[in-house]
Amino acid sequence: MSVPRFHDLTVARVSPEAAGSVAITFAVPDDLQESFSFQPGQFLTLRTTIDGQDVRRNYSICSTRSRYSQAKELEVGIRPMEGGVFSNWAATQLKAGDKLAVMPPDGRFTIKKPRALHRVGFAAGSGITPILSIIASTMEESDSAKFTLVYGNRRMSSVMFNEALQDLKDKYKNRLTLIHILSRQAQEVPMLEGRIDAAKVQQLIDTLLPARAWTRCSCAVPRP
Repeated sequence: MSVPRFHDLTVARVSPEAAGSVAITFAVPDDLQESFSFQPGQFLTLRTTIDGQDVRRNYSICSTRSRYSQAKELEVGIRPMEGGVFSNWAATQLKAGDKLAVMPPDGRFTIKKPRALHRVGFAAGSGITPILSIIASTMEESDSAKFTLVYGNRRMSSVMFNEALQDLKDKYKNRLTLIHILSRQAQEVPMLEGRIDAAKVQQLIDTLLPARAWTRCSCAVPRP
């Protein structure tokens, strides 16, 4: 088995997202199609030199396998973090046409039960990226599976990939449920305010989530 190595991929697009975040789309050439095939939930390791320093960071793939097979593109989402060397550089300096060293997909945050009838994902902030790929792939690859997303942010204006999530909701009205938890914006239902902690999760399970019918996902926020 060959040892994974970095490959130079061309940035096809840099698309703005909420709160200064960006979606980075990479074009994958034909000779690397097999190497960069992925499972929803996996990540890419990106590498560059910033101020003379070799910097590497992992960012989750947020696009679907169908998009990869049809358009030969991979997309990651990056939210600039305070003190984040790579995230701030990528959000402000990276542009279409640039080349970036990228390692083939890796990671074990993937679907364990492919035939699950109802999945529930919990995400906060930029942690939505792997969950977005899992949601879209779940909906595309099954005519009956359901998904409920519990997504925590400060305000609706800071919701990363909100447009993509709304598009999925419009497309799969009866199978996708979005539950937004906001820590700095009032909502009509007090239960949907605050942070996603253990007490909040239990409250949601007791009132809104059909716990006997779903397979749970969780999510970690990528490094800055």
